[in-house]
Amino acid sequence: QAEIIHRSGQSQKKNYNAAIANQLLSKLKYYRKNNSFTGFLLATLCCFIFILSRLIAFTLLSAVKNIYALKSKAYWYSMTRYFKYLFLNDKKIA
Repeated sequence: QAEIIHRSGQSQKKNYNAAIANQLLSKLKYYRKNNSFTGFLLATLCCFIFILSRLIAFTLLSAVKNIYALKSKAYWYSMTRYFKYLFLNDKKIA
């Protein structure tokens, strides 16, 4: 019998762009599929505020540590994926 060992967080450390964008867009896809239009709009607004706040915070902190610069880039990437998902109906995984 094969044993699978999951080392949580290892792929996220290697690719912040995909990990953060997929996490956020998966939530939006869930709300679009399982909630009313009003619920989806509220989730969309909350997601935008979340991305924007993290983008600002990590951009300001990027002078302190390199990890914050990587996260800032990842949230910028997530913002572009967010708009592509909403306005271009781009549903592919990041």
